[in-house]
Amino acid sequence: MAQRFNPNQFALFKYIDDILWTKWDPVGINSIQAARDEYYSYLFPLMNMVINGEKEDKIADYLYKCETIDMGLIGNIRHCKAIAALILTGNGIK
Repeated sequence: MAQRFNPNQFALFKYIDDILWTKWDPVGINSIQAARDEYYSYLFPLMNMVINGEKEDKIADYLYKCETIDMGLIGNIRHCKAIAALILTGNGIK
């Protein structure tokens, strides 16, 4: 069954998706259009975190876990904190 969003949820989905693809991109593949869905699996947990009022540190920790545990990369917690702040401030949440 397809996920249905209200307009605000859809805007949040698109906003976070854009940040993950253009700003976060820990794998470094955003120049490859065929890989555009690479970070989709992280979208719904992030949306839920934002909707539930999670703080910047918790969102940054989640992104860092994605980089280090899920992707097996070295990770960059400072970059994850900047991305978390962007997710929250740019969406008028913070």
